[in-house]
Amino acid sequence: MVTVFRDYFKHKTHFLLWLMIAAFVVGLLPTLFKEATQTSIWAIRVNGQDVGYPEFMMEQERKREWMMNMRAQYGEYADWILSMMGANDPKVLAARSLIRQELVNQFADDVGIYMGSDVIAEKMSNPEFVQKELSDIIPPQVVDPITGINSEMLHRYIKHFRLTPDLFERQIERALLDTLMIDFVESTLYVPQFDVKQKYQADFAKKSFSLFSISLADLLKKEMETAVSDEELARFYDEQNNSARRYWVPEKRSGTQWTFDPKSYRIAVTPEEVNEYYETNKIKQFIDKPSTVQVRRIVIAVPDMAQLAHMQTKAARLKDEIMNDPSQFEAIAKRESDDAQTAQKGGLMEPFSRGTHELSFDRAAFILPEDGAVSDVIETKEGLEILQRVSKTAPSYKPLSAVRSDIEQSLKQQKFSKQFMADMRKVADSEESLAAFIAKKGGIPKELDRVSEQESSHLFKLQKGKKTFFVDGSDGVAIRLNTIQKSYLPALETIKKTVTEDYYENKAKQKLGDTLKQAKMQLKDSPLAELKKEFNGELAQTGWIDPSDKEAIEKLKTKGLPIEGMLQMEKIASVLTHQSDDRGFVVRLDQIEPVDMQKFEEKRDETAGSLKEQRMQQYREGFVASLHRNAKIETNESVITLQA
Repeated sequence: MVTVFRDYFKHKTHFLLWLMIAAFVVGLLPTLFKEATQTSIWAIRVNGQDVGYPEFMMEQERKREWMMNMRAQYGEYADWILSMMGANDPKVLAARSLIRQELVNQFADDVGIYMGSDVIAEKMSNPEFVQKELSDIIPPQVVDPITGINSEMLHRYIKHFRLTPDLFERQIERALLDTLMIDFVESTLYVPQFDVKQKYQADFAKKSFSLFSISLADLLKKEMETAVSDEELARFYDEQNNSARRYWVPEKRSGTQWTFDPKSYRIAVTPEEVNEYYETNKIKQFIDKPSTVQVRRIVIAVPDMAQLAHMQTKAARLKDEIMNDPSQFEAIAKRESDDAQTAQKGGLMEPFSRGTHELSFDRAAFILPEDGAVSDVIETKEGLEILQRVSKTAPSYKPLSAVRSDIEQSLKQQKFSKQFMADMRKVADSEESLAAFIAKKGGIPKELDRVSEQESSHLFKLQKGKKTFFVDGSDGVAIRLNTIQKSYLPALETIKKTVTEDYYENKAKQKLGDTLKQAKMQLKDSPLAELKKEFNGELAQTGWIDPSDKEAIEKLKTKGLPIEGMLQMEKIASVLTHQSDDRGFVVRLDQIEPVDMQKFEEKRDETAGSLKEQRMQQYREGFVASLHRNAKIETNESVITLQA
């Protein structure tokens, strides 16, 4: 049986079928499946459940690439941002992610929740969902927005990390179940009304402030009047290198890159191929108007669990009455249904498509075989229900003429990707063959001279003289690593001027921070105006600040003011301090506009939704932390070493 499944995996047309079967087995036999995943070397053990070393390595690679993207986006500030996030080591990040996911999945097992095969198959057949929700597991380059998952590329990706199909399936199930459970936990978040009112004040009520600001430039000028000894400068130099590698010159690499245009391959797609693809995939990709069903419903409300058995008996009695004469469904709905909106219409609902109601309701409605057919008693959030089909419409599809060009382009790209990768595997190891291939296909060269890891991550995955190749967007790309300039630490004497400037700036910022603390403490016993006598700074009044005046808010931001923090202040006479790039601020809240209850009522739902969204992250973290509290977590030190 297992051999049959693996044979299916080798053929891309059967990949989703294999996925559905495997996921179905996961749903029925979770314990058996988990035991199978423990046959390989384990990296992390959570409450006795193993996370394999290949999974850990794959997650570590994902985190490493994420850190590289952060560095590419934020440049010299990236390491500081990553440090503040506690994200310095991809191994630690990978371990945290896998432990968190395993804890959430174990919680789902404990409460009897699992990801059904039909749900997994539905999610995996939706390219948009896969690209959005599963991009951490399935790389975007193997998902086409029209043709879906390219199983050959995905198979190579899995093989690269030495994962078995079973382990990869487990990753998909765990990721989907993790999302489901977190969504469930978030749905229980409650936001009290007094919090909503405070949030409304922060977002919409006008506020006025007093400000006292201190210039960093003035403090820097004073610091520079004091000479720095060579010993102090050397100590600062060492501290900065030990804590943040501040003066290290990063590794640089040089290489050659060739880009290949798919047009050089002159790939053709036949009308038969387009037609075959359209017919094979139109049900899931080219629906113009989905199938709809119209039903009548009878709702038997269940006020509390103590009355469930009584209501089940009532529902069974009504079902028997209906089955004796289905034509009486409308009359019985008017008489018995607890849904007032539809009861007066004999239970009749508006036609609807799949996904517009909860899953149990959708299933029951769409599996009714014919008009007049009656469902079993089902449970929904409304209570117990009985449905009768009134009518059903078939789906309509976009005509082939409307999607032909998209299909042709996608199939051409798919053929090109496959052919380019096959060609490169043949020629990459031979300089002579590679040169001939480049000349034949018109590869456009580009020299990558002394680039950083952020500028070309592919170069940093290679050994000297080696090559890599891949498809980037629509183009084929080949890269050869030529030279490596190792990371090094320049001697202090060679960068003494820069280090001295940094030393004085660092001292001035420390002085500014200390001054702000002193000023804030002094405000407890003295008015704000007294600060000018004690410290060299400037006093100002903001006047009324309207949070909805975006233009005025942006102007205040350009002055370095902590405007978001200021607007979150809730008590008159409360004080905050803030240090920007060039100034320090002491801010006191002077006045708050009284809440207009009519306007508050208009904004209540919007404000509550915004506040709930803000608290989601903290709520999620608290949930996971509660799972951590009593968990037994081990790492296999023989294969990984984590540095906290």
